[in-house]
Amino acid sequence: MIVSGELENVPLLDVFQVLAFSSQSGALCVESGETTGTVLFDQGGIVCGESPATRLLLARAAQEVDPQNRRAFRRVQALACLTELMSLRIGVFRFKKYDQPLAELAGVDMRSFYASGTMSTGDLLLVLATAVDKKDSVLAPASHEQSRSRAHERFSPTLIEATLVLGGSKLTGHLTNMSAGGCFFQGDALPEKDTVPELHFELPGEIGSVTTKARVVWARPESTEGERGVGLAFEGATRADKEKLQTFLERFHQLAADMDLVG
Repeated sequence: MIVSGELENVPLLDVFQVLAFSSQSGALCVESGETTGTVLFDQGGIVCGESPATRLLLARAAQEVDPQNRRAFRRVQALACLTELMSLRIGVFRFKKYDQPLAELAGVDMRSFYASGTMSTGDLLLVLATAVDKKDSVLAPASHEQSRSRAHERFSPTLIEATLVLGGSKLTGHLTNMSAGGCFFQGDALPEKDTVPELHFELPGEIGSVTTKARVVWARPESTEGERGVGLAFEGATRADKEKLQTFLERFHQLAADMDLVG
C-alpha cells in the first residue's frame, strides 16, 4: 500500500508524527527538485534515514562494529537527515508499507540497524525542536497567512510547548505521546516523581489552552540519547479541558485516517 501527498498541504512534521502515532512500518520517500531522501520506519519508530548530505554518515554508521557507537552514529545521522528533509517546503512524499524489514537502503545493509532497535520518532523531533532557534525552526508551526495559502485546510499535530508550575518554579518544555489521560514531558529541568505540578499548554488548530494538575507517574532524568523526560497523568482536568483534549486527539486520528493509515 502506498500513501502520497504534497509537502505544501501536509508538511513532513505532520507525516512523521502520524506515522509514529499509527505505528507504521515502511519507507517514507521524499522528492523536491534534485533532493531525494528516504526514512525507514518500524512500528512507528525510525530505523534510519538517507538524504544527499547524510549518505556518507549512513555508511559510516553501518561500518561501526561496536553496537553502542553504531547507535550513536545512527542517531547523529538520523537527526541530520530529518533536518535536511524537513527544511523542504515544496515537493512530494510517498509512504510504502512493508511487512518485512528492508534489506538495504542507499546500498547499505540494514540488518544491523533493525537488530539494534528503532529510535523514538517523538524524541528525535523534540531534539530538533529544542536545538534550533524557534524563529528559523523547520518544526515551527505555519503562520496564519501560510495556512490560508495552502490548497486544503488541514490540522497540524505540531509539537506542543508546555509549562509546569511547581511551588515557585516554572519548568518549560514540550509534550508528546498525548492521550486523554496523560502525556510525555521533556525539558531541560524536570520535576521529581510523585510530585503534582500544574500543567499549562496551548493546543494547535485554535482548540485553546488547557490547565490541569498532572502527577509525575514516572521519571527518566538521565539518558544519553535524548529520551530524558517524565510521564504525566492528568488529574482534576475540567470538563471543558477534557473536551479540548478529545478534539485534539480526534483531529490527530482523522489526519491519520485521511492519509489512509488507520481503519
